[in-house]
Amino acid sequence: AIYQFARNPDPAWIDENMSLDASTTGDLSLALVLGRDGRVLALRTRGPEGGRLSLDNWLRGPYKALFEAESTPHGCGLMPTDAGRMLVCSARIQRSDATGDFVGNLVMGRLLDDTLLRKMSAQVHMDFELLAPAALPAGLTRWPDAAAPSSLGPREFLTDVDEHRYRVFYPLRDLRGSDSAIIAFDVARE
Repeated sequence: AIYQFARNPDPAWIDENMSLDASTTGDLSLALVLGRDGRVLALRTRGPEGGRLSLDNWLRGPYKALFEAESTPHGCGLMPTDAGRMLVCSARIQRSDATGDFVGNLVMGRLLDDTLLRKMSAQVHMDFELLAPAALPAGLTRWPDAAAPSSLGPREFLTDVDEHRYRVFYPLRDLRGSDSAIIAFDVARE
């Protein structure tokens, strides 16, 4: 259905398939369909309280350019927006049997707000913080090649230690490979 929509945009399809109810059910903050030429065919946003998000700066910036081209890789990562950090995933729009022309890209995202971060923390049974890159303390010990390769971050993490705990810092990268955030958590020394 989305393949046909990207080939022949129809406002009725947007209302039926990208409604506020659909984004609420999917817990999405962003649903974006870009045509083959990079033109926005459909855009729906939803804020944490149900209102719309402002993504005006993002729609004119370098992150949108990542999703405009036929060569756009599919995958997920972080992206800064006017509303805050968002976890986004993109996919090329093509027929499910991989035949037919490239017709555009689909981008969906979820704002990393306090509610989502609490849910994630509960799911992994660990308290953690999401910090700005500038908040990384000096004098940390580097652990190279300690993490699996990921589009979200490097293969290393950093630690600080005292007599009771290890404080672990893992830098997170955005979709362009720039430092975007740091996930920080404590591990008891037992």
